Amino acid sequence: MMQENSKVERTGDGWSYCIDLTPMPEYVLVRVEGAMDEAAGEQYRVDLTEAYRYMVTHGSSRAPIIADYREFETSSWSIPRFTRVHGSVYSADHRLIVIAYDHEGEPPLMVTMLLQFARSLFRNVSIVYSMEEALALV
Repeated sequence: MMQENSKVERTGDGWSYCIDLTPMPEYVLVRVEGAMDEAAGEQYRVDLTEAYRYMVTHGSSRAPIIADYREFETSSWSIPRFTRVHGSVYSADHRLIVIAYDHEGEPPLMVTMLLQFARSLFRNVSIVYSMEEALALV
């Protein structure tokens, strides 16, 4: 699937995600909106695994991953599960750039928890608040 097309987009009831390897090897963009149910989360993990294999096959296994969490539904179960999915698929050597929150004020508790999970899973985590900041780090 990934070999033919370097972009996967899926949409469901109140959620969507996109895994875009088009700018590879510079970076990989993962964007999630809404909250996925269990089946969608499993499909997401499968798609991430395929994306990782594609990256390795094309010599970009260390490309930075920009994970855009700005529209992700911050329910009590979705962020920890989402972050564990990333950790189970990608190598700890990857550089993960997280776009965590682009609203004014303090981030919600769940976003703060997300950042802690990300830092525990990856050695190289940068937290930014806009796509422009993320691209400046690539």
